[in-house]
Amino acid sequence: MARIVAVSNRIALGKSAGGLALGVKSALDAAGGLWFGWSGETGEETGNLQTLDQGAYQVATIDLSESDYHRYYEGYANRGLWPALHNRLDLATFDPEDEAAYRRVNETFAEHLVPLLEPGDLVWVHDYHLLLLGRELRRRGVAQPIGFFLHTPFPPAEVMTAIPHAGDMLAALAQFDLLGFQSRRDLINFRDLVVNEEGGAAEDGRLRLGDRRFAADVFAIGIDTGQVADMARSEESLAEGRELTQHLGDRRILIGADRLDYTKGLPERFRAFERLLDDHPDLHRHVTLLQLAAPSREGVPEYQQMREQIETLEGHVNGRFSDVDWIPIHYTYRTVERPRLLALF
Repeated sequence: MARIVAVSNRIALGKSAGGLALGVKSALDAAGGLWFGWSGETGEETGNLQTLDQGAYQVATIDLSESDYHRYYEGYANRGLWPALHNRLDLATFDPEDEAAYRRVNETFAEHLVPLLEPGDLVWVHDYHLLLLGRELRRRGVAQPIGFFLHTPFPPAEVMTAIPHAGDMLAALAQFDLLGFQSRRDLINFRDLVVNEEGGAAEDGRLRLGDRRFAADVFAIGIDTGQVADMARSEESLAEGRELTQHLGDRRILIGADRLDYTKGLPERFRAFERLLDDHPDLHRHVTLLQLAAPSREGVPEYQQMREQIETLEGHVNGRFSDVDWIPIHYTYRTVERPRLLALF
């Protein structure tokens, strides 16, 4: 069986890991292999390869320099690509120095990954941080199959073509053998960009762009549900559940668990809850909104503004409706580990 080599921007192994990390970890727990990516640490320069044995699979990480972290990660990836991919060009900022850092980090990932590859490997690259990695691996002689999965939407062609050097980015994506998308709409948008904007073609169920033929399709990506069920039945989760029940009482609880991100609709959720309380006074003291918001991209100004907006809305709603023994909105700005989250659910 071929070894899976998963590559993602960030490697997260703890109980608070997000959806991408959980999906990759579940696959590697089952099949073994190697997981390569950023360590989450910053230093003077990008590099410093380190390896770690996780039992079923190996982990290999590199650090980012402070400059690359701010320009590649906070800058090009999260102030440029993230809003654009979510169809929010009004929030997107593209800086040439940020783009240069993005290209440099994709090159550095390839340089450190290539020596770790074995002839029969299947390389599985994840998300918008690494759109150029397939081409950088090919340039370094990697002939193994390389797949890519996008964990964000893929917007219409008129949005993608507004990104500087979008054609070059698409040519880099064509170096993957298989591209995976979340939904049929994402796939249609991608095919439209290839065929109608960049002069490619759809042939025999595959796409062609220049001299590259590759596949693109829709795939589900999830988590190990059995593992989650076991954790929900664990004494740790059950104890958390008893504590929460004692604290929250027998009120009806509306639970939101999201990263603090403008794609999640949190201000609209708070305003909708306020409308509910306005329209239904009989629900006062009988229902509570519990919103968990995991910190996200705290160095990006739009996310700082979002946090301030949410906290202002929380204070506004609680100020209007709170009673001595009832607070309508309980808002928590921190990462919640899975046992506690499962206890809530």
